[in-house]
Amino acid sequence: KDQTSGGWYTVKIQAMYIREGGGLSAEPDHVDQHVIRVDIDAGKNAIVDSGTTDTYLSSKYKAPFAKAWKMSTGSEYSNKNVVLSKDELARLPTILVQLQAFSKEEELDADNVVGLAGSLDEDNPNDVIFAIPSEHYMQKIDGKEDVYVSRLYFSESGGGVLGANSMRGHDILFDWENHRVGFSESDCAYDHLVNGDDTSAVDKESVDCVLAEAVISSSCGSSVDSSSCSTPSTSLTGTEEYTIEIIEEGTANGKSCEDVVLEQFHHAEDIILKCADGTCVQTHSCTISCSELDTEISLNDDSGEDDNYDSNESCGDNLWGVCESSCSQVKVKSAISNEDGKCHELDKYVRPCHIEDCLVDNPCHVPFKVHMILGLDGGDESAWTKSVEQDFGDILADVLKSRGASVIPGDLQVLMASKWRAASSGIVGLKLVAEISIYDALPKLEEGTEECSAARLMQVSKVATKTKQTIRSAEFMAGLIEKLLEHSTGNEPSPFANIPSDGGTSKVLESWTIRNGVDKSDVSWGGVPGPTVKGFPIISIFVGIAVFVGVPMLCCLCFSKRKEFMRKENVKAKARTLVASMRNKVSADSVKYAQIQPGSEKSALAEIDDAFNDAAYSDGDFEMQ
Repeated sequence: KDQTSGGWYTVKIQAMYIREGGGLSAEPDHVDQHVIRVDIDAGKNAIVDSGTTDTYLSSKYKAPFAKAWKMSTGSEYSNKNVVLSKDELARLPTILVQLQAFSKEEELDADNVVGLAGSLDEDNPNDVIFAIPSEHYMQKIDGKEDVYVSRLYFSESGGGVLGANSMRGHDILFDWENHRVGFSESDCAYDHLVNGDDTSAVDKESVDCVLAEAVISSSCGSSVDSSSCSTPSTSLTGTEEYTIEIIEEGTANGKSCEDVVLEQFHHAEDIILKCADGTCVQTHSCTISCSELDTEISLNDDSGEDDNYDSNESCGDNLWGVCESSCSQVKVKSAISNEDGKCHELDKYVRPCHIEDCLVDNPCHVPFKVHMILGLDGGDESAWTKSVEQDFGDILADVLKSRGASVIPGDLQVLMASKWRAASSGIVGLKLVAEISIYDALPKLEEGTEECSAARLMQVSKVATKTKQTIRSAEFMAGLIEKLLEHSTGNEPSPFANIPSDGGTSKVLESWTIRNGVDKSDVSWGGVPGPTVKGFPIISIFVGIAVFVGVPMLCCLCFSKRKEFMRKENVKAKARTLVASMRNKVSADSVKYAQIQPGSEKSALAEIDDAFNDAAYSDGDFEMQ
């Protein structure tokens, strides 16, 4: 049952279980698989959101879940890297989440329908059992053999999010009109559904690397020596180099970028191939006659560089490629050469980015994400392309930056483009779900500074708050519509061409901020380490004696004051970090926070925690004084 009337698909968690022995389905692989019920209070809400990569549940579930996990596995649950073989991964428990049914009265054969509670909860047999197997909540770390990390976090002070990793292996129906969300297990074998082919054994993890069109970055003629020509028919042997952008790197079990390139150039011999930094560079041997070489040299001498290429005929993708772990991405500009009619590289650009691999591999550098859902009156989903998507990212970044938000184009990613029907008018338009990475752009501190220090996270959270406030401002949508209409004046079909000049019913449907997988245990609350003593051994000995005698005396004098000071600092840090992670979308008009008086921080923190759990809030509702 969808618990809200608009804006979100929110379900109620009734119970949680840990099933020993694993398994992909809510139905056990064996009848003797033991199921442990996690001792949680029913009634916490969670949104179903494919735009959130990982799954985040209430912090109140953390302790009882950890207890059940240890009973099942004998080990402590954590979000730290672990080494597992494939067999050990498959034997990890499957997590079962029980969701409140749309109707308790409807008569269903619950014990014989996969995905219903049935005898697991005889009082609520129609409830949905949502299975999250280890293959989905455990993520393999790229570049590290048999290293995994759990992407199931118990960090939320209020509700939670069932993200994309938990939604895998399900067909999900979002029934807006009837306030329902439907779940059905799926093997994701699309070809089997369409063509009737037996593809049930397809490995769901096998996604191949996706490459752009290969373009010539160094021609055969540029690699040979013209002085070796004796006759026009003389053939010279050289090398030709191709550059290929990496659009998506695929998964570990799919074809690597190297494999895909070699399949495309299987006819070539003596291939030298290197895939790194967002591109694959492939070199192979070639031959060119001296007459062809003379023609190439003559054309280069007689015409300018721009005249050598056909500006009316495009080639290559001319798109920004994958965002690497190094937080950079590449775009190769290319055009058709008038000399040989082939696609040649004209230039290569590199820009910073904080999405995709950078986002996943650097959670402390990119600690927050701002999500937004836009409804564009008159927008045309059928005209949406990858090129338009990147243009939209440039436009959105420009509009946000002009209004004071610290956003660059490489920080933006459109997660979904679909049809949108405004509830009030019924007008069909375009709905866009976008994600903005908020990264730590602060100057580097002294060596030894904690990368995930609370002080730095608090500063970055202010950037996230500023970005979200900008998105929610009235001026933002007006500025965005103006820029989108300018985009629609080109020759190519634009999804924004029919948007009314005043925007019509276009609006920001939702916006919210989430943390990017930074576990609280990874946060350093103590600040920057103090200086170290360097010198000769004898000096170190005297210093050691002084410290051994003096520190206890000093601690006796100032321990209580220092403790009180650090307690206050930790209260402030915790409060601000929690504010940055808030995701409750309900208006905060009904909540008022009193000013916290000096000396009452301890009781104030308890009140804040209660407010987080029981009331509506948004960023900036309170300030620690």
